[in-house]
Amino acid sequence: MNSFVVAAIAMLVAVVPCGIVVVRGTIMDAVVAYEREGMASTILGQKTSAGLSRQLCGTVSKTVPTAAGSIQGKKYQSSPADWNADAAGNSGFACLKFTMDAPQYYMYSYGVTGSGATGNSFTAQAQGDLNGDGVLSLYQISGSVTTSMTIAVAPNLLVVRPQD
Repeated sequence: MNSFVVAAIAMLVAVVPCGIVVVRGTIMDAVVAYEREGMASTILGQKTSAGLSRQLCGTVSKTVPTAAGSIQGKKYQSSPADWNADAAGNSGFACLKFTMDAPQYYMYSYGVTGSGATGNSFTAQAQGDLNGDGVLSLYQISGSVTTSMTIAVAPNLLVVRPQD
């Protein structure tokens, strides 16, 4: 890797808040999870077919961390159990196959409207309180299922109070 690439990566890491990078990563995980077929394990008979079997990962049952106080002017060290809380139902971050093992400044969530039909949507959020004043910043991005059964993702993040 040449020194220019290393410098560009270092600059990106220094300038781009972690919340933005992780929210975009979560959206890509949602798209990949949707594209992953989840058909029943029954055998199809000859000359029969099965319809598309795509669905959105279900909403997380709890944010990581579960309380904003855990990231109020400080970092939170999550555990694998935080990210796998919904593994039994194959929903949330477990379905997305999304985890973080480094300490985090943001509280993450993922929510869904519907299950994967046309018009159903999902939203990933990162909320932070870098200055510890109790007012949360928000980085949010959404996506929805199109009529061609693909995922359309918003072209921009919704950013509210990035200085908090």
